[in-house]
Amino acid sequence: MRHLKTAKHLQEFDPEVSIILAHNMGIFSDLVHFIDTKTDVWVVSWLTLSILVTYTGGLVIYRLFMSPIAQFPGPKLAALTYWTEAYYELLYGEGGQFVFKYREWHEKYGPIIRINPRELHIQDAPYFETFYGSSRPASKLKDLEHRFNNPSSAFATSDHSLHRIRRGALNPFFSKRKISDRVPLIRGHMDELCSRLKREFQGTGRVLVINEMWGCWTTDIIIEYCFERRYNFIRDPDFKAGLVVSLIDLLDGVHWITQFPWMVKAMQLLPDSLVGWLDPRMKNVIDFNKEMLTQVEEALDNAHDKDVKGHRPDTIFTSIIQSDVLRSEVAPVRLQHEAISVVAAGIETTMRALTISVFHIVNNPSIHQRLRE
Repeated sequence: MRHLKTAKHLQEFDPEVSIILAHNMGIFSDLVHFIDTKTDVWVVSWLTLSILVTYTGGLVIYRLFMSPIAQFPGPKLAALTYWTEAYYELLYGEGGQFVFKYREWHEKYGPIIRINPRELHIQDAPYFETFYGSSRPASKLKDLEHRFNNPSSAFATSDHSLHRIRRGALNPFFSKRKISDRVPLIRGHMDELCSRLKREFQGTGRVLVINEMWGCWTTDIIIEYCFERRYNFIRDPDFKAGLVVSLIDLLDGVHWITQFPWMVKAMQLLPDSLVGWLDPRMKNVIDFNKEMLTQVEEALDNAHDKDVKGHRPDTIFTSIIQSDVLRSEVAPVRLQHEAISVVAAGIETTMRALTISVFHIVNNPSIHQRLRE
């Protein structure tokens, strides 16, 4: 009070004092406001930190001790975080090594182990019939629908009932009888392939890339089975088929997309040209997806056409279109997703099996000689 009275007294006799006091009082007010603001920031920071620590601690306790699968053995770090799986899938070695890592865990922990916070893995062949033999419905993880960017395919469908409908539409085409009906097609492509190998490779010293050759052969067969269309990839120079390359590029990024689902959504928001510029491999994937949509649209347009003998094409997609499934099941995008799944699965699995078979046959002289005899 004493200082305030003095200041007031001086102010009455000197106008400059009034200006100086007003200036100083403004600085004091700003300082008080700054301190209050800093206090608010510190309070918010400490509150945020406290929430994060509490949440993290609660999550650790839940995953390690309270989770429904907490009692199953396995590495604690794998049970605690998904980053263990991400490390082995993306960064360890060549990537995609998680399947080999949890095989090692089985040797240490037993036939049933916990491999991440919400999944168990069972390595017990006799238990297969117990687990899958019952009639109870079992749905897949919905988080995995996005892996190949074809969520409405039968392979990716998570809901048990919907998957059963979509799988039922495909099952007849992979029966033993249906495959036997396609034997002439398969033999025809094999005869043409053998003729080319004798003509262009036998005795020439040229290097033959086996996996690319089988990729062209299997692609020709599965595409014709799906759409009644011949690409004749087995005639491509050096067996360099663009569609096969696109498929391999599609599979290359699956581990990253599985771990980070937002990558698919991010790419869908960008123009195709920009995605292809950022990653040239994705251009091949985009071209593959567009080609599948083109084939599906042609199948929809020509589903009821007949050949000169009055027969309709006996292909997978023509038959699905003509069946009595819900019309939503034969929408262009839905069938495009199915085409991506069927074509990719038919090519990659067969190509890889044949490539490995050739290696072991050539690498084992006794088996090689027996087959030649």
